[in-house]
Amino acid sequence: MGFFTELVKQKDFPGQGEGRRLWDRTFGQSKEPNTSTAANPVRGDVGSNRTLVSSDASFKRLLQAIRSMAPGGWSDDRYQQTARFESASYVSIDRKARQLARSEFQVYIKDENLPDGKRPVRKDDPPQRPWCKPYDLIELLQKPNNQDHFGLLMWRWEQQLDLTGMALTWMIPNELGIPVEIYPMPTCVCLPQPAINPDYPDGYYRIQPIYPYGPFSSWPTPNSAVGAPIPAQWMMRFLYPHPLLRYDGFSPQTGLRKEIDAFNMINTSRHATARRAINPSGVVQMDDAEGAQPWNDDQIERIRAEFENDHQGPENAGRLMVMSPGSRLEEFGARPVDMDYPNGFEQLLGFIMGGGFGITKQAAGMIEDSSYSTLFATLKQLHDVTLLPQCELIAAYLTRHLAPFYGDNLIVEIRLPRIDDHEIAMAKIDKLLGFKGFPETVIRYVMKQLDLPPDPIVIKDLAEASQKEMEMQQQAQALPGGEMPGMEGEEGMVEEEVDPAEMERPQPGNLGEGSLGPRMGTVPKSFPETQKKSMYGLVRGACQTNGYHM
Repeated sequence: MGFFTELVKQKDFPGQGEGRRLWDRTFGQSKEPNTSTAANPVRGDVGSNRTLVSSDASFKRLLQAIRSMAPGGWSDDRYQQTARFESASYVSIDRKARQLARSEFQVYIKDENLPDGKRPVRKDDPPQRPWCKPYDLIELLQKPNNQDHFGLLMWRWEQQLDLTGMALTWMIPNELGIPVEIYPMPTCVCLPQPAINPDYPDGYYRIQPIYPYGPFSSWPTPNSAVGAPIPAQWMMRFLYPHPLLRYDGFSPQTGLRKEIDAFNMINTSRHATARRAINPSGVVQMDDAEGAQPWNDDQIERIRAEFENDHQGPENAGRLMVMSPGSRLEEFGARPVDMDYPNGFEQLLGFIMGGGFGITKQAAGMIEDSSYSTLFATLKQLHDVTLLPQCELIAAYLTRHLAPFYGDNLIVEIRLPRIDDHEIAMAKIDKLLGFKGFPETVIRYVMKQLDLPPDPIVIKDLAEASQKEMEMQQQAQALPGGEMPGMEGEEGMVEEEVDPAEMERPQPGNLGEGSLGPRMGTVPKSFPETQKKSMYGLVRGACQTNGYHM
């Protein structure tokens, strides 16, 4: 490690020679001074002279290339991937984007004095950058530009990530170098330019729209923005890691290209079958016609053209077909039903949506018959397996590349609406109530394990619950008759002493009190004191429910 540490600190390397010229020809002119000296022996048994591969300069070049934010050439055709936003890809990506558009964000600042180690950013937090406060990051994400909002940002990011494996966002800085606007850019229109020069130390992206309409459709002119170079350091990149290239993303459509192609071929075949199938409602055979002569090529071509015009396509289905003398129409080839198209369609659709894009047909609303338990399990699976990791991925990029402009130790978190079953939620609450009186740290840990939101008020009330109950018991013992606080002086309450002998007698219940039961707070003297109070509460509640007053 000491060798590489010193290597990174070095500025001049001996024996650069041909390696420098090769680098300059590939990546642009180097700004380092040429201080080539005689070659020194290489450590180890590689050889006696330094080469381009074994020299210290090659290690430094590799480190510089890894550290660089310069873009590289696309590994796939990004325009073709964007153009294939259709069929199964469209359904999968669109449904996920709609769910992610419902997400909310929160910006936190690290605080070691809190149990979670963080707290939400407030408006009154002091600025950590010149003319910039941490709360400005919240305002930027709420209103990133004149058109979008945060939900639409998530929608666009999800589209580009699943289509091309990469989502590019242009950060527009002010004079102080603080982003004041952000614009998601379609990946296919941002042409990477890895050339490094003093104006673009990390390379740049050239914006080259390819659609023939709109304000960016003309070629570069003094009044046009086509071909504008965007420095790479101001282009924020979200990407799915590529297995080979560090700077490029890996599209799900690349990993599913065979399945998507097979699915599209089935759709194309079904479409062509509907467009070109011959479905007559009747066929007139003329096998017994006499004097039929063989047809020449011109006649066959004329018959074929008339046949296609009269009988091909869904609009000609059911037309009467009259065959020429001596001819017979027979079925040719295998039908799609014989080739197992329906089963193949369903299998490929399920694999593409579930295995590739992480959303099932049930979650996409493509199955009508679904019970509540099935729907809940499906949405919970979509939330935990697909959408939540996507939110964490995007939030990590915002924390790493956007938040440092506004302050130190800022964290961006993105949350989705919770997917909870009411029965499971009530069971969690019952479990939580069993920890009344425990320390706040224990209650907070239990709520985290139960996946409940850490509400500070609930945590405080649960932690102080046992102490409150003890104080109420002490107050009850101090009152005459041992009554609980709040029970004395109740309007309509019967407070008369009960003979102990009366309490030992069998209770007759509500027999003899009429079909309407006790009224106006009248309770038989034979009832114990506790039963009197509970009976009064029941009667009073029933009266209030039915609109009567006691």
